[in-house]
Amino acid sequence: MPGLLRRPLIDAFRLGVLNAHMGLLPAYRGMNVAEWAALEGATVGCTVHLIDAGIDTGPILATQRVDTAGCRSVAALRDIVDRAQLALLGDIVCSIVSGKLPEPLKAAGPPGPQYFRMHQDLAAILEGRLGARRARSPE
Repeated sequence: MPGLLRRPLIDAFRLGVLNAHMGLLPAYRGMNVAEWAALEGATVGCTVHLIDAGIDTGPILATQRVDTAGCRSVAALRDIVDRAQLALLGDIVCSIVSGKLPEPLKAAGPPGPQYFRMHQDLAAILEGRLGARRARSPE
C-alpha cells in the first residue's frame, strides 16, 4: 500500500508521527472508511493517532463523531469528515506546541478489519441512500 512509513523513519521522530484519519479507530481502519461506516449504518467520525508500523493501529490521541445528517452525497460526506479531521489534527498540534502531548486513549477494542477502496457499485448504493435524504428533506 503506498504511503506507509517504515519503522526507521517512524523512529526518527522523537515525538512520533501524527496521522489524521477519516474513520473512528480502532474499528474503521484503511481506505474509504467514512463511506464504509455510512454504508454500514455505523457512527461516522475521525481520529488523530500516532503512526506505527501497522495500518491505522498506532496509539489513538483523539476521536470525534461527525454529524452527517446534512450530507446528501458521498462528496459531501467526505468533505464534512475531512474538515473535522483537519480541525481535530489542528487541536492536537496546538496542544503539542503548547507543551501538552496528549496521552493516548484506551482503545475501544482490538483493531477492526482493514477496509479497502469501496467498489463503485457500493459507492453508488451509498450515493443513492444519501440522495434519498435530499428527496425526504424539506428544504
